[in-house]
Amino acid sequence: MTIADYFSEGLEQWSSVHGTRRSIKVLYETIDLIMFYQTMAPGEELRPEQHDVEEIIYRIEGTTEHQVGSTTCRVTAGMRVYIPAFTTHSCKVVDDVPVKQIVVLSRNAISGRFHLFEE
Repeated sequence: MTIADYFSEGLEQWSSVHGTRRSIKVLYETIDLIMFYQTMAPGEELRPEQHDVEEIIYRIEGTTEHQVGSTTCRVTAGMRVYIPAFTTHSCKVVDDVPVKQIVVLSRNAISGRFHLFEE
């Protein structure tokens, strides 16, 4: 068993191939999956994207308007979002509370698509 304090260090700035910056902290990685903690500032928006793996988001704090395929929903603390593979999705923070969430997806979903942001 491994126990680690992942929050003793700050968040890292990652950016996608779409140019979207994300503030994340990788919590756990295996060959098959990755789990990370993500924050989003009030008003922040993630542009539409899709990937070839499923994604699960668990909201800790804050509110977003999520678009998953043709469905729009408001996501608040304690809710989870399931995004099927190959489904276009986006979201925007819609209140003045920063979003805190845990995201789990296949490791292959970010391999080559995200990298540490360098100014």
